[in-house]
Amino acid sequence: MEESDKLRTIKSGVDLFRLLDQYLIEDLKTMIGDVQKDVGGLGYPAIQTVISGMELLGFLMSGGREKEAGFKYFWSNYLVKKYPIYAGLDNIFYKVIRHGTAHLFIVKSGVSISKSRTMHLEIISKDGRQLLNVDLKNLLDDFLSCYEEIKKTLLITKDEYSLKQFWQGFSKLFEQMRQAQQIVETHLKDKMPKQSLNSFQPNTIVYNVSSSTIASLQQANASTMTLPPEQWLKKNNNKADQ
Repeated sequence: MEESDKLRTIKSGVDLFRLLDQYLIEDLKTMIGDVQKDVGGLGYPAIQTVISGMELLGFLMSGGREKEAGFKYFWSNYLVKKYPIYAGLDNIFYKVIRHGTAHLFIVKSGVSISKSRTMHLEIISKDGRQLLNVDLKNLLDDFLSCYEEIKKTLLITKDEYSLKQFWQGFSKLFEQMRQAQQIVETHLKDKMPKQSLNSFQPNTIVYNVSSSTIASLQQANASTMTLPPEQWLKKNNNKADQ
């Protein structure tokens, strides 16, 4: 991997993980750590967010495997490898918990959710039924451990294979966001008053990473990544605060 490619990939990772630290991780800490209520405790939104985070990290680190394939990549290569207790539970988490909360709000039958830091992934009896209990505090601890391991692999040890996979996944993520932005722009352009059309700028990506990363992605080809390092670093230094 060329040094210029590595520099750009690491910078993209710094930007993305800064975003995830501020939103994904802090949201999870609020939902799971701060909100302690028997009713209205955000259990379903919290576990859905954890699983979405797993799917995103699997998507990025697998080079762009989507949906269940991305989730299972994270599950097998990070979560189960670090915590074997999760082995064999991927279908329950994805098809029972994820599908239930994403499409119907409620987890499908057979699973209970707690925040007690006890009985995690153990069978409990409730109302005469046997249920698999998922404790959100334990789950968050394990997810965060894998999350930090991925950050370290990319940004500190700078493993070359992981960086290549991440760049492919990140480029696909960026393209998906660009396509989504175009859908919104088309709608806004149709709704905006005629006098506002002169100020409307199509193909503007709204994404909370530094503009240097966006500029490099717009100019770079994901398969070759040929932007010279001095040009990339100049963009980084000039635009990092924008």
